[in-house]
Amino acid sequence: MTTTASGIWEIQSRIRAAIAKQIANRKCTQLALADATGISQPHISNIISGVRRTSFRNLDELAAAAGIRITATIETGIADTPRTERERRSPLFAELDRRIAAEDSAAKPGP
Repeated sequence: MTTTASGIWEIQSRIRAAIAKQIANRKCTQLALADATGISQPHISNIISGVRRTSFRNLDELAAAAGIRITATIETGIADTPRTERERRSPLFAELDRRIAAEDSAAKPGP
């Protein structure tokens, strides 16, 4: 990722694509996501198609309702990608790194 803005857009695009794939595979519907999240179905349609931007909180809620683990959707190599100073201070990247580390440690077999 070259800039924070392009990195954020890429992450949101991957999450939107994963949600769209769940809908296409008939794992969920936009109406079911609306019922589960309280986000209107037309707004969900606009979010998934990229017509409207949304917060990561909304994407996280939509992904969870669709049965998607966000950190599994984002390439795990993101944790190893060098960060700019601005990205290192970003709560978004800190949260992504925390989730990836938590999933990595949970996946490791115990002693």
